[in-house]
Amino acid sequence: MAEPLANQPIVSAAVRHGAEGSGTLAVALRVQADGPVVLQEPVSEGDLYELYGEAWLGSCLRQGHPEAPLDELRVRLLPVLEKGNDTVCLGLIIEGAGPGGAASRHVFPPAALDDVAWRASQQLIRAGTLKSGDLYYFDVVVDRRPVAELASAAASARGAAPFTVTAKPTPLAYLTVPLRPLVERAEFVAPPAKAAPGEEGDPWCPVFYTRETLGKAESFARRGALFPHPVETGCVLVGPLCSCPETGEFFIVACEAIELVEAQGTEYSLTYSGATWAHVQASVRALQAAPATRAHRILGQAHGHNFPPHFGEKKCDECDQQPTCTHTSVFSSVSDRRWSRAVFARQPWAVCHVFGLTARGGHAQGLFGLRHGALAERGYYVIPDFAP
Repeated sequence: MAEPLANQPIVSAAVRHGAEGSGTLAVALRVQADGPVVLQEPVSEGDLYELYGEAWLGSCLRQGHPEAPLDELRVRLLPVLEKGNDTVCLGLIIEGAGPGGAASRHVFPPAALDDVAWRASQQLIRAGTLKSGDLYYFDVVVDRRPVAELASAAASARGAAPFTVTAKPTPLAYLTVPLRPLVERAEFVAPPAKAAPGEEGDPWCPVFYTRETLGKAESFARRGALFPHPVETGCVLVGPLCSCPETGEFFIVACEAIELVEAQGTEYSLTYSGATWAHVQASVRALQAAPATRAHRILGQAHGHNFPPHFGEKKCDECDQQPTCTHTSVFSSVSDRRWSRAVFARQPWAVCHVFGLTARGGHAQGLFGLRHGALAERGYYVIPDFAP
């Protein structure tokens, strides 16, 4: 990898993120690995909110300040540039400072903006430059043109005048719950890349399941495997946000699993219908009407990949010699990523649990959370019950 230059402030879609005139972020698309740039798509404030959400989680929520809204987080966006190249970014750094003064530093790879590249690719497909399924390549770049010129160009390309939307933040509803007693009676379920929780610099806020809720989530997710032609089925996970009064740590507890009734499942997809959402919303409102579950909210979703890994390809030649099968259908798909981004915007704690199969036909599962702007596999805790 090329040696990066010192981090330099940059203006994103809003001037408040750096020195005015230093440039804005964009994604440059190429249809060949070494070919010319065929389209440059501006990066908007909305494209960065998921990254800001991770900074909010580290600077406020996990520092004992869950009352601080995302919109009040003081952030600075810094590109990591190739040495000798003041345009192409090797990555992005977001520094955030919460009300307690504690600052956090988060490094994101260019792939964190792959949704912007996908959006640009759709323009090329409509223009006939690309076909659906074609490969494309992209870089995150700094556009040095004046901000006003960039805004005018973006509006012209979309055929509409620019506009702004003002969000009115709502304080988070959360419980104050000591963390240590929960951890002491919990079983930790580790992802393949991590053997134990609590390592220094752990990027994850803790996630807890009650044992009953985890069982229900798996049952709902695997129900589609019983169909004559297996389909995806699933549920939403519901419970409270919590803040530890002793450590300031922020965590979530999944206490309920609400089945996705009348959802439209196929072998490789799961679509929520209007009736599905109506049932989920009615169930959550009923929980919030009871004093003991007033702080419950949707925390994420679980679904089943009820198909063999690699879409039915044969097992590896040495399968029978291996103690465990590591080839599974547990992964976060492109659809999972975009769905989570759309439904759980500004909610960096949201999780996606996938229950799948191994190449041997056994069960496998994995929990995914937001990390570096993408869904990455992570660990979680299982507790007998939750009665704060």
